Amino acid sequence: MTKESLYYIDFEIREEIDALLQRNAIIWANLGTGSKNDVGTMDIAVKRWTYLADQIRELDPVFYASLIINDDNINLETSTDE
Repeated sequence: MTKESLYYIDFEIREEIDALLQRNAIIWANLGTGSKNDVGTMDIAVKRWTYLADQIRELDPVFYASLIINDDNINLETSTDE
């Protein structure tokens, strides 16, 4: 039996996760641009994504697993906080 993701059934969880994903998109879209939203280095971007992903995991572990399954930068067992 597969556990259902809260992302698809809880509007508030979905809004919180979408906001975290939007923050992640801003990080990666601005990396290397020199803009005010440029975090500077790939290492910092990965650390920030890891932090955001941890927040997603707390909200919805099932949705988190679907995001991270193919992300070589994040280990499903452990991740580091910023």
